[in-house]
Amino acid sequence: MVWYNLEVNKPTGGCWNVKYTPLKKEKPEYPACDKDGNELVRVKGTIQAGYYANFKGEKVESKDVFKKVNGSPRAPFVGRIKTVEKPIFVDENEAGDLLTDTNYLVDNQELYDYLKANKQAIKFGAWFGNGMNAKRCYIAPDKNFNGYCRIYGGDGQASELIAEKIAEVEEGKRLAEKLKDIDLKAKNINRVNVEELL
Repeated sequence: MVWYNLEVNKPTGGCWNVKYTPLKKEKPEYPACDKDGNELVRVKGTIQAGYYANFKGEKVESKDVFKKVNGSPRAPFVGRIKTVEKPIFVDENEAGDLLTDTNYLVDNQELYDYLKANKQAIKFGAWFGNGMNAKRCYIAPDKNFNGYCRIYGGDGQASELIAEKIAEVEEGKRLAEKLKDIDLKAKNINRVNVEELL
């Protein structure tokens, strides 16, 4: 965990010394495999493009390369999501907890009115582009523009990552106290003199 220092000037003079750390959820890596689930290795290209090869060293065509997810081969997403088949309606505040990296404006007055009246957001899984980059998404009424909603997409909830960071900080404090106690005990031990060993 990396912490950075930042000084924020107070309006009354002086400053707050702030420490901050990024809230970033690690993205899972899925190994490449063939249709039978056998893992493939990526052969780097030099002048020619790279390619995948099986355990025998044979080149595998890109159309036959999949990603191994939960032990079985899966084809990657292609294009954009078109339908949310099973929307999950949640409290609108849950959408504000998402670590976002994708935002879209949504124009649908009826949806806006429904979500606003019920103080809800719609939660769903989506992908935007090719590959295995799925996102947790919410459609929620936009707080600044009446009549519009926004799609917020991201990789995780801030509260989950904040809880992990706080636990790491508390564990670090606990270990620092333990080290201080060990150091104090070590200082109280009489050191042996060289003459005593003779």
